[in-house]
Amino acid sequence: MSSKINLGVPKFILKMGNPTERYVYEFGDFRLDAGHRMLYHKDEELSLAPKAVETLVALVERRGEIMSKDELLEVVWPDAVVEESNLFVYLSVLRKTLGTQENGDPWVETRRRRGYRFSGDVRLVLAQNGGNGIPYIKPAALRLVHTPSDVATTMPENATSETRPAKRTTLRTVYAGAGLALVIAAVAFAYQYFVASNHSTDTDAYLLYNRGLPYTLRLTELEIRTGLDYLYQAVAKDPAYAKAYAAIARAHLFLGIACEADPSEFVRARDAARKAIELDGTLAEGHSALAGVAFFYDREFTQAESLYKRALELDPKSSTAHQQYADFLNKTGRHDEGRAEIARAMELEPTSPFINAFYAASIRDDKGALEQIRLALNQSPNNYVVHLFAGEIYRRNEMYDEAVAELRGAKELSPEQTWSDVALIEVLVHVGKTDEARMIVDGMLLDSKTRYIPPTHFALAYKELGDRNKAHAYFEEAYTTHDPKIVFLNEPRWNDRDDPRYQELLRRVGFTL
Repeated sequence: MSSKINLGVPKFILKMGNPTERYVYEFGDFRLDAGHRMLYHKDEELSLAPKAVETLVALVERRGEIMSKDELLEVVWPDAVVEESNLFVYLSVLRKTLGTQENGDPWVETRRRRGYRFSGDVRLVLAQNGGNGIPYIKPAALRLVHTPSDVATTMPENATSETRPAKRTTLRTVYAGAGLALVIAAVAFAYQYFVASNHSTDTDAYLLYNRGLPYTLRLTELEIRTGLDYLYQAVAKDPAYAKAYAAIARAHLFLGIACEADPSEFVRARDAARKAIELDGTLAEGHSALAGVAFFYDREFTQAESLYKRALELDPKSSTAHQQYADFLNKTGRHDEGRAEIARAMELEPTSPFINAFYAASIRDDKGALEQIRLALNQSPNNYVVHLFAGEIYRRNEMYDEAVAELRGAKELSPEQTWSDVALIEVLVHVGKTDEARMIVDGMLLDSKTRYIPPTHFALAYKELGDRNKAHAYFEEAYTTHDPKIVFLNEPRWNDRDDPRYQELLRRVGFTL
């Protein structure tokens, strides 16, 4: 953590408060403010990640030309080396947001093996002080540009008390009003809040962390990568920001477990977790993130448990560490211990959608599990993970229509993930709709030609369809490629006790039979 304590007021720059000359592009019903990285549809601002808008600006400014992926990466991330998957995610979001033109052609075209092109008519307007033909934007629609200096002015939904910068506001007010005694008090407060709580004393780094963390907890790939953009900016501002490195590690873990990202995300998670621990060996989040890498990627179960326990020694009130340790215990067959850990996590953070859903699934009593998951659904109707857990609980209670509805809902909320596809295949096969289940597998196979889908998901799908040979081939691929989903195989619902090849695979993964 940086030792530089900055008590100055952050330089919040409201760029729309003093408009300067800038370009605005209009196409169809859309208006793109290139200077402020804002996209509007019929005068209503659309909520897009900053990098998604920057990708669109790059394409529009070279409309009619084909831009290769390398060119786009260079323009959108000029000072960073990032994975191509980041670009693909934002291009997918743009296609879904913009849709098609009146003639049916997409605004953003993919030119196979060549790149991407923005097509269609674009009207360029030079905007100055809101004039020159640009429709007036209501004051309520104006917001700060997401630059490092103003990045914390708009908090994402579901921000937790850990991420609120309210104490910073108090500090700035005290400093601005100030006699010497108040300045001394402010210094004491800064030391207690920032140093003792492991937060950066660099204002911009702290605010970037504040902005990014809530996005990473929503568990969809786009939002996690949006959060990572901010977190990486935070550690660029303060290279000694251990807490931000731990958040980066956890975000990469989420990409590998909750999303469909390549297993290489775990290598990044390991690097970030080790950096966090190197900077601050007392940080529980760093140890729990490294434990996740040891369990899901390295399959070093003993090391993973040791790290989870160390995290809980360092911070017994860490709901994250209790939940992750509970998951480890359940997957290794120690269900009673796992229930105790998730119950503790629930006590510590009863408002977390993920912990609520996980807790509901751990309840043995069917009635109690149904009541808890319905509470979680009411609390977080737009969280795909909650719907996924609901589908499993309904399936367990033989409420198949409800299970199908919840699993389809999870897919609608997060179309890229295939966990809900696998769970839906299981239900459909059980109720005799095998043809529909096979169609879902065919769709997964088609998607796998253009993006990564975990081999374990194909293995489980073919297992449900009764094709043990194909299932075994995909299980072997999952094992050799370090697919993290393979640690789910020990769960009773997936365990094929009658197939000796399956039992041998479980032994190789590290499970005790």
